[in-house]
Amino acid sequence: MNFINKIRKIKVETLLKIIPFVFLLHELEEWNTLAWHQKHQVNVPDVIDADLRTIFILLIIFAFTVVYGSLLLKNRKVTAYILFPLLSFLLYNGVVHFYWTILFKSYSPGLIFGFFIGVPLTSIVLYRMVTQGLVKKRYALVSFLIIFFLFIHVVQLGSELEAGIANLMILGKRINECTLY
Repeated sequence: MNFINKIRKIKVETLLKIIPFVFLLHELEEWNTLAWHQKHQVNVPDVIDADLRTIFILLIIFAFTVVYGSLLLKNRKVTAYILFPLLSFLLYNGVVHFYWTILFKSYSPGLIFGFFIGVPLTSIVLYRMVTQGLVKKRYALVSFLIIFFLFIHVVQLGSELEAGIANLMILGKRINECTLY
């Protein structure tokens, strides 16, 4: 039995349980990404590494909570509808790291676990959610259109830091200002 056939036999729910761990590794790969952003992008907020790390920790907690919480529902369709947008966003994020690596001709921290591992894994899960009828094709199409337009926006920005990322950096700074003093 070849590798592809082995993957096909793994339940969607089992693959979903892996995703938060891949996301954890992705966030750890980005652990020291601030210097990269400062080198390659403009309008990076005045933050420190700890501010980004606070956001990474919160995102990791969010990913584990949403994935495992939705799996507790024991309803495959509800789980799929909850997780499809999140998985679509993870797919987008991995593609953005690949794009940045090409654009800036510099390894974008997050590329390995975001693109090379995350994109194939999430693509398989998303594909199977659609082909198994867990989500309607229109729902999938809307999710994919949203991430497509988000990606086009990143391309249009060039070396400008996307506002959502900048706002998360600032949120991390505000959280740390409240908790570190």
